Amino acid sequence: MNTTAKTAPGNTCRRTNPAGTSWPASGSATKPFSAGQIGRMWWIAGQIGIAMAFDQIERRTIGAFSADAMGDAQWERSDLRVLVSASPQTKGSFVRRLVQDLAATAGVEVRPIPGRRGNRRRVGKVVCEIKFSMESPARFQQVRPPDNGGGYQYLVGIAAQPDRMVYWVIPADDVAELFANDAITFQHGEDSRWFRAQLDGSDDFAPYRYDRRGFVDQLRVFG
Repeated sequence: MNTTAKTAPGNTCRRTNPAGTSWPASGSATKPFSAGQIGRMWWIAGQIGIAMAFDQIERRTIGAFSADAMGDAQWERSDLRVLVSASPQTKGSFVRRLVQDLAATAGVEVRPIPGRRGNRRRVGKVVCEIKFSMESPARFQQVRPPDNGGGYQYLVGIAAQPDRMVYWVIPADDVAELFANDAITFQHGEDSRWFRAQLDGSDDFAPYRYDRRGFVDQLRVFG
């Protein structure tokens, strides 16, 4: 059981866990936790039996990042709260790292594509365009046709939720068909569109939706 130490007025109150590590109290003026501090908290949580819904690899990737928490109630107790208010660049870095870490468990290498920036990566033998969302339903933006700008073979969507990750893997031919059927709709211009995908249940994107284990199986095929 956590205890709260009483302090003199004006001092910062800190919670002390059973292992003797002090954590800043909620609302105290402290710097964001470092990756090492976050990793230490995960270890302590495991020792005292706190339930963790994220997969070990997902938790490790989450622990490598730190950002100010957003005051959204659904994220307040989430391990991903540090990512909610992060910059687009940091979120992009996070999702690339997540794909790399998961692909490693399937024995598949993830490499940058020379001359390209952003989230297009070579995953094993195929080129993937990676999109990331923290919304519900997931909203993936700036989706371009597979034959635009050099082409990709698979569109990968990853949605982070307060307690889980949801994954989509869509072959390029099916992306083109979804474009033709307006399931992927116009956003700002004729070469840029967006789509919303349900996290559960049935929609145009449900056949391509996976949990973490299913996603890793798909990555293994790419090798």
